[in-house]
Amino acid sequence: MRRIVGMLAGCVLLTGACGQSGQTAPALQDAPPATSAPLEMPAGLLEPRARANAVLPPEFESAAAVGLRTVSAGVGTDGAARDSWELYGDRLATLWRDDAGAEHLTAVTLDGEPVWHTELPGLLDPAEERPVQPVLQRLRTADGDWLVISNPGTQQPGAPPATRVLTVAAGTGAPGADLTLPSDRIAVGVSGGHLTATVYDDTYQNYSTLLIDPETGQQRRFDNREVRTEQFRFLDSVIGFYEAEPIHQRSCLQILAAGVECPRTLLWDGQEYEADTGFLPMPQALLDTDAGQRLLAQRPDGSAIDLPCRIGTTRGVPESPDGRYVVVGNNLIDLQTGSTTCGPDTLWWTAIDDDGQGWGRLEGTTTLRVTYDAGTGSVTTTEVPSTQTPLAITRDHRALFGVTVQGTDAVLIAPQ
Repeated sequence: MRRIVGMLAGCVLLTGACGQSGQTAPALQDAPPATSAPLEMPAGLLEPRARANAVLPPEFESAAAVGLRTVSAGVGTDGAARDSWELYGDRLATLWRDDAGAEHLTAVTLDGEPVWHTELPGLLDPAEERPVQPVLQRLRTADGDWLVISNPGTQQPGAPPATRVLTVAAGTGAPGADLTLPSDRIAVGVSGGHLTATVYDDTYQNYSTLLIDPETGQQRRFDNREVRTEQFRFLDSVIGFYEAEPIHQRSCLQILAAGVECPRTLLWDGQEYEADTGFLPMPQALLDTDAGQRLLAQRPDGSAIDLPCRIGTTRGVPESPDGRYVVVGNNLIDLQTGSTTCGPDTLWWTAIDDDGQGWGRLEGTTTLRVTYDAGTGSVTTTEVPSTQTPLAITRDHRALFGVTVQGTDAVLIAPQ
């Protein structure tokens, strides 16, 4: 049996979806073609009430902040991917809804100047008693970045639930794929150049995974499969992809013989690999940052990185703009040195900068300023009560805040 450690450094976890053919995604640094006049700010995008109503930590200038409408500001810290804005490089993209109910996707500079604007085709109507708002995610690929919009709902009142997925080229705003999948029990996700959709089948009570080309919408389906031997009954679950082929994790459903232990193995391309017992489950072990794809449990020299700290509530996986620092649970990890530092158990991380300094909340309530001391390898926190919590830090140390004013969500860009 072979070890998969070296191979997995280039693979990613799954979940995501998309459709129809579109234009080739440009590289992230590509700008839209030059025009004779600058793009005007789309009517309704600016939300000045967000600046007027937000109380920010004293480091940030409320008067100089720019407020932009967004469908969901993502102010929670429970790790749910429900934001409708994405920070990428020196740009911010926001999915927003105008007063007439039409959806738009707009990219702006960090000074609030529009870069491109795309009015989207009609999304699905929210369904059921607790409707899920559209979500915006960023898909990094070798050929350029895509912005992915996923939207569960119905096409018309009383119609069966579905999930609409669209892609837009992050460099230019050009529309790409557009697909409606016939279920709302779908997890749409992006990572490491792969757009996938994990679909629950009510009939067979099992999951399958669609691997979808973000430009053409072409799909390949991979099923979770049950395997039976003389000693065990296994379930092989798709947990990621490497070179467009699925990685299955084998887990025991039933032990059929006495005196045997269930093995932990991974399968890829017809071969079985030993799963290192020190690894976290795959979806937590693989990171995809601006610094590139990294296997969390592996230093640059190939040795293991421990994750000794509490795996608690964190808003997603906060990363520094240059990708050096990432936070998983309460593990502050320096991917350059491989060191890991624990924060206080009451700290819920939300953001971190290129110096390893960050922000969070005291068990989801009071804003915390987080200070990292590389010399002592320690993290300390200071309460900043009655203020908004930074949800991301940009390369030039601006902060992004999620604000709700009179039922309207906005993302606020505030300089120091």
